[in-house]
Amino acid sequence: MKEEFPWRSYDEGYDLRVSGLVIVAKKKRLDFKVAKGRLASKVIAIRKLLGSSKNTSLSMLLRVQGEFFVRCMDAYEFGVELYVVLEHMPISLVQVVAAFVHSKEAHVVAIVG
Repeated sequence: MKEEFPWRSYDEGYDLRVSGLVIVAKKKRLDFKVAKGRLASKVIAIRKLLGSSKNTSLSMLLRVQGEFFVRCMDAYEFGVELYVVLEHMPISLVQVVAAFVHSKEAHVVAIVG
């Protein structure tokens, strides 16, 4: 975990509301290692964690590994805030349409943003 503000390494893009605030950003330099079978991308997602459970949440994100999970790539601590850098995985229109068929309104809002 780095003890600095994440915006030294990333340029802010736009905000999404998915179970809280997620910032889609762009890495200033492409220098991180890529997991097997995944393409290198400068686009990432940053989630800000607050409160006493932030370290527990980070620990869980670091433990969850696998092809079907978003990968935790880095973490930055700045004051009381913890910024977790996650692999950005855009969804296709086919996935959105399929989600509408089997989802309730709350699920659809979470998917679309």
